[in-house]
Amino acid sequence: MLPDLFQHFEALEIDTAFFMTNWLLTGFTNNMDFNIACRLWDSFLLDGEVFMMRAALGILTYFETTFLKQCHFQIKE
Repeated sequence: MLPDLFQHFEALEIDTAFFMTNWLLTGFTNNMDFNIACRLWDSFLLDGEVFMMRAALGILTYFETTFLKQCHFQIKE
């Protein structure tokens, strides 16, 4: 769905499990404003678990340009 972001994460050796596990297990409550998390939970209860994956993709899509511009690790040798 997001090939540029995928390649960027691959180059930085960022596995989606680093953030997706936390997002999905907590229902976004650790990472979102409480009101937004409540809206996500309402949709989750209405639409099922597939909604959480759609929400995660939506978040990644929304912040894609920010991640591509600002997320860089420098390896010190």
